[in-house]
Amino acid sequence: QRMVQNDKALAFVGLLNPLSVGGMERYVKEAGVPVIGGDSSEPPYFYNPMFFPIGPYVRVIGGPVARSSAPA
Repeated sequence: QRMVQNDKALAFVGLLNPLSVGGMERYVKEAGVPVIGGDSSEPPYFYNPMFFPIGPYVRVIGGPVARSSAPA
């Protein structure tokens, strides 16, 4: 909030703070500040109009790896 109100941030780019997006989700939507990139580990990247993922949801990435490393 300080970065938007005092420092006049226009966007957040490449946030690498897994499991903490929920704390800022409502504020950035109300303030109209986009969040671009990051780790895409949380659903807001895929339903909040102010979040812009740069890749698929991590379950999509991890799925093939988990299946390919399972014992036969």
